This record gives sequence, C-alpha cells and structure tokens, in this order.
Amino acid sequence: MVISKKIITKKHLVWKYVFSVFLILLGGTLEIFGLGKSFGGFESIGIWLIYVGLLSGILSLISYKRKKNKIVDERMEKIGYHASRITFLILFIALFLILILDKIITITIAYSEFLSWIIMGTLIVYVIVYKFLERKN
Repeated sequence: MVISKKIITKKHLVWKYVFSVFLILLGGTLEIFGLGKSFGGFESIGIWLIYVGLLSGILSLISYKRKKNKIVDERMEKIGYHASRITFLILFIALFLILILDKIITITIAYSEFLSWIIMGTLIVYVIVYKFLERKN
C-alpha cells in the first residue's frame, strides 16, 4: 500500500503569509478609498478583509508551530475524491432547484449572503458525505 505524507513546508507557509498580507493590503486600500458596504457584521468589506487576513495569518502560524506529519493512504484519497464528486453533484442539483424555485416564488436575498450560504452549505455537505463514506468503507 502506497502511503503519502502531507507535510507543511516553509514554501507552503510563505504562500499562506503572502495571501494574508494581500488580504490585509486589499482591505486597507478599500478602507482608504471608502469603497464597500457593510459586510458580515463589519462596518465595511475593507475591515472584514483586514480581519480575515489577520485571522488567516495567525492560523497559518499556529498550524506551522503545531505541524504534524499526516499520513494519507490511498483509501483516504479515494474517499475524498468520491466525497467531492457527490458534494458537487448535490450542489448542482440544489442550485438547479433554487433556480426553478426563484421562477415560481421570487427570492429576495443579497448575492453576498446567498453565496455565503452556498459556500457554507457545500462545506457542510462535503464533511457529512466524507464521514459517511469513511464509515461505510
């Protein structure tokens, strides 16, 4: 059985920090120019981006300090592959049903809120499907 190890390298950490700094700079730029409306409980999208950038930088540092060698075998990779296929099939069916429902009853929700629900729902469905397939196999 082939076993692959997933290790967090310094190159991986550098890309995480680059992304965090990019989010902070983008948020600062939006704040300086006064662009963006309130978002996610924050006064503006700029403040939210700064918060997410700081949070992702802190989480990157914590994950690097607590790095563990995760052993992933072929079975786990296969389960992840099948879980992602099933999840996105469920996502496309749900989006199709929402499209049909919108033509029957007009759905009035902000696009940002709609997308945040879709993303969160996709993640929850993936975790549920992955755990189900893991127990099944």
